[in-house]
Amino acid sequence: MNGSSPDPYAASPKLAALSPDELTELMERYDAGEKATALINEFGLRIAVSELVMCFPPLVRPDHICPNCNIPMVSRHPSKSQLRLRNLNLPIFCPRCQHQDSDDCQCEHCQDRRKNQCRQEEARKRRLIRETYPLIRDNPRELSSLTLRERVLLGALLRNGMAEDYSRIHPLCDQKDKLSPRPSYDVQIINSLCAKQLLTIHPESPIAAFCDDTEHPFPQYFYPGYASYRVNIDAPCGYKGCLEYLMQPPEQFFYSCKPAEFHELWKEIAFEECMEYLVYRLNSVNFPFSPGEKTKAVFHDLLDHFSTAQIFCFIGRAIDKASTRALEQKLSKKHAANIVINTCQRQGEFALANHWDIYPYRRDFKCPQSTLSSFFYDRVLQLGSRGFELCPHKCLEVEDQ
Repeated sequence: MNGSSPDPYAASPKLAALSPDELTELMERYDAGEKATALINEFGLRIAVSELVMCFPPLVRPDHICPNCNIPMVSRHPSKSQLRLRNLNLPIFCPRCQHQDSDDCQCEHCQDRRKNQCRQEEARKRRLIRETYPLIRDNPRELSSLTLRERVLLGALLRNGMAEDYSRIHPLCDQKDKLSPRPSYDVQIINSLCAKQLLTIHPESPIAAFCDDTEHPFPQYFYPGYASYRVNIDAPCGYKGCLEYLMQPPEQFFYSCKPAEFHELWKEIAFEECMEYLVYRLNSVNFPFSPGEKTKAVFHDLLDHFSTAQIFCFIGRAIDKASTRALEQKLSKKHAANIVINTCQRQGEFALANHWDIYPYRRDFKCPQSTLSSFFYDRVLQLGSRGFELCPHKCLEVEDQ
């Protein structure tokens, strides 16, 4: 053996026993329409019928030169069914490296080229992110200027997603525990803290966290749930001390906050827990429902008189009643779902008018308590499970007296 490379334009070795004239005759008779089985037998070939045309030498395309090997590219010899087509467009490829003139070519050279282009594009985008969001604090807020809501939301977010080295807050999508009762509220929290300049984008955020299209120049716009963040606060105790102060706040940290602030935040968190439970219970019976302004108004009103646990009771009873009506009266699930919120409202008003004590539900294990809820009830209010069982308005009324 001389070690030379095989001729990329030659016929398959399975046809090596044929002379050049025999090979030409075989291909001409095949193209003329003779049956492959008869030709294989006549020429004494030991190949399957389906292999015959694949063994023919490729058609050389001198007008197409492989950019990797610098040799003419080829196309397969057309089969009989392909020969019958008027507009035959056979794939063109390099017989040596298998390169094709297409954007999705899978040859080794093209795969390496695409990987290199991806690495270069990632490096370019990372540079733009670091330039747009440098690791410096821009007009930081003073720790003492934070409202109760800002302190609690930041504290919960830090507890839920702060990196072990305090370098950044991990993206919401990577946090194992749920920050708040609902994903939509998670995004509201992030947007609120960013708008108040309490959070800034971390320059090492995932590239996929930023929009990249003609309407949103990269990296000016980001997806709140996919970016990493850094706290933008100044404090006498330093950056690390500030983070620890927010995550493990002492009682005196909230002395300056007014009772109305506690009531407003308590009601906000309770409302989100009610909405979470409502949607969960509706989904459990396959009732399609999209809570709107009416639902919000009803729950806000109920929370002025009842605890979250008691409203859970209203929700459970209302859904059980709607399910029964849907079955007995053959109502559509959409119609039955619309009955639920009205029933909750009527139950609350009837209970108030008759001075009834409403049996409180327990938390459903399929709707576990969020970090924000436990942080506010356990650490800030120091009520524990009573935060779920007490009415925000009535409880703070007693404290004021």
